[in-house]
Amino acid sequence: MKLFLGFWPLQTIWEYNPAMAGGYDAYVRKLVKMFHNPLASEPKHPLDTFRDLLLPCKSIPEVRDFLFQAERSIHNE
Repeated sequence: MKLFLGFWPLQTIWEYNPAMAGGYDAYVRKLVKMFHNPLASEPKHPLDTFRDLLLPCKSIPEVRDFLFQAERSIHNE
């Protein structure tokens, strides 16, 4: 609703970068692991997959929790 009215969120809710992942190769591999949907019937653009995973979230805290959980899942392997 805020975006519809012309307001932009001012704070970052989640950040993941190559330094956090251990380099650019690790960054790409880990992002794919975090957001790959093996049940998808056909390949999708990564941003479409990301959007589809976040659409069910009803709030910013729920999005943040989802993203941190995805990040933890690849670090616990």
